[in-house]
Amino acid sequence: MITKEQYQKALEVVENYLSQIQEERLDEDAMYWYKYHSKLLGITKDDLLINIASVRLLNILKQNREHLNIDLKPSTSIKELSKISFMQLKSCKNCGPNTLWELRAICYYAQIRLKV
Repeated sequence: MITKEQYQKALEVVENYLSQIQEERLDEDAMYWYKYHSKLLGITKDDLLINIASVRLLNILKQNREHLNIDLKPSTSIKELSKISFMQLKSCKNCGPNTLWELRAICYYAQIRLKV
């Protein structure tokens, strides 16, 4: 049986590894949100977006598919998110901070980058 302390230490190691891959230094706020979304740990680029993302994020992507240049289907994988610009998504209606953090966490744990 794994203790809570062992889990937290392992999570720190994984977070340090992922931040090293993403070439991104994380502040305390970012670390809080990545820990909040730690249920996404273990996802891959080839996982289906519909199985991972929240209904709110999926709805935003669907409603803004032309603006974001993404075609959302049941077979859309997470790697398709690399076509999206963070700034474009940020300008979408109903896209608040929690949704933005969810998208960042999905990209972080799947090891993909959004367009600049």
